Amino acid sequence: MRNSARLSMVVVGILSVLLVVSACHRNEEVKTNPYERLSKADMKYKNVQLVNFFITPRGVQETDNPKGVLADAQSSCAAELMKSNLFENVKYVSTAERSDSTLIVQGELTQMRIVGTGARIWLGDMAGRSEMTVHVKLIDAASGNLVSERDIREDTNPFAGAYSAGATDKMLPLQVGGLIAGYIIDTSRK
Repeated sequence: MRNSARLSMVVVGILSVLLVVSACHRNEEVKTNPYERLSKADMKYKNVQLVNFFITPRGVQETDNPKGVLADAQSSCAAELMKSNLFENVKYVSTAERSDSTLIVQGELTQMRIVGTGARIWLGDMAGRSEMTVHVKLIDAASGNLVSERDIREDTNPFAGAYSAGATDKMLPLQVGGLIAGYIIDTSRK
């Protein structure tokens, strides 16, 4: 009986180690670039121009630095596009320039509410969720035609915000920028 109990414990131990190793390996796969199987040859456009994103004339709910938050989203988008290595050139422009094989990206912040750290610490999940919406237009630079447009929206989990003392709320612009970059890449595929 003792030997079978020991054998069972050894088998359970080995299975546990294998489970942990496979979970770690799976996490590494998730962290890799989702567009690594694409190449520049798979893209319709060689260049991307990010026209300075702006806040809708109606304004947004957030009053504490929406320009800075929007700039964070745009820089996160540019960083993701450069990291993808799918375009020859990714650059910021104040006004779009006409050129061949170029995609113009315009972004308008239409909704934003980011829960502050103090509110998150004192009220926790009762402070609500942070949310951000950017209306994105993709335009062919050579023809001036609208290629696609869409609202990119993301929000946070208030419980995660409470648990992280507002860290998830602060990451929201970076997540939105990443979503915009993914939209640009998906739309630019041949």
